[in-house]
Parts: sequence; C-alpha cells; structure tokens
Amino acid sequence: MMILFCLTRKRMAEAARVAAGVHPEFEPEYEDDAFSGGLTSHVLRSFQEEIRLAAEFGLRYDLEQCTLYLLSGEHFRGDVSGFQALGVRVVTGLDVQILKAPVGDNEDFLREFCEEKQHFFENQFQALETYLYKYEAFHLLQQYTGFGQLNYLARTIPRNFLFDLCEWYDARFKRCFESILGQAVPSVAW
Repeated sequence: MMILFCLTRKRMAEAARVAAGVHPEFEPEYEDDAFSGGLTSHVLRSFQEEIRLAAEFGLRYDLEQCTLYLLSGEHFRGDVSGFQALGVRVVTGLDVQILKAPVGDNEDFLREFCEEKQHFFENQFQALETYLYKYEAFHLLQQYTGFGQLNYLARTIPRNFLFDLCEWYDARFKRCFESILGQAVPSVAW
C-alpha cells in the first residue's frame, strides 16, 4: 500500500510543479516525506498547488506537520506570510529536519527531537493497548509501531542521543505486548 501512496504523491507533486509553472531547486524525497528548497516564492507556489490538487489525488495535508526552514535565520528578509497563512510552522535557525531526521549537532535540538519521537511512539502504544481486537493490535504492534523509524534514525542521529530512546522503546514495546497478550512475559523469554 505504501508504494501506491508514494507513487500517488509523486504524481501529484509533478502535476503541481507543472500547474505552478516553477520547480524548486532542491527536492529530495523519502517515502511519504518531501523537502523543497529554493526561492520561497517558488516553494510557496508549488506547495499551494499541491494543496489544491491533493483532493483530486485522494490525499489531504496536515499543515500542522509542515515546516518552513529559513536557513539564513533572523537575517531572512523575504515574505513568508503565505506559509504562515496556511498554518505552516516557520523555523529561523539551523535546527533543521530533512526527511524526518535532524540535521546538525545542537544537543538541545537532538534531545528535543528524541523526546518528540518518544511522545509519538507513546501515543501509538496507548492506542494499541486500548484497541478492541487483540489480534489486530498484535499485528499493528509488529508491523507499524516505529521499529522502521528507529532503524532509520539509528543511521542518521548520533548514538548517544538515541540510546535512551531505544531503551525506553524496548521496555515500552514489551509492556504494550504484555497488555495485548494479557499476561507478563518473563525477562528470559524477552
């Protein structure tokens, strides 16, 4: 299913570039994440077209999850009001995430990033623990509760920042599994 989503999103982005008449200069993609870089006016026009076309492609944007990074920081003098009007978060600093992974070495930023991930995973675990159908909850726990994300982050973030998150994740995964199973799992079996 993910491949169909990715292909749909890519087609929509291509159609948006044609409709906008611009093509941002820097656009890496990873699965369902995208990143556009270039002149703010070009990025905004392309983004507005994507939003406009989304419904035609069966997609919807969660604009609260979108961020505009201004790498020139406080020195930026361009107009970002179009992004702000859409509800896009504007960051004026070097604490950047590209494709859901932090870029840089600011310790506070990396620590905050890991805390946000922990909160995200906690919400998933809580939802599964209250899920009515235990066999479905077990399947979702196995397949979709962030192990792939942790694997990706392990390749992109310094280990010392991920260690606590991984330890917490392992213990929390076990607790969730035990909740779904309805009994404790001995440490030797884990």
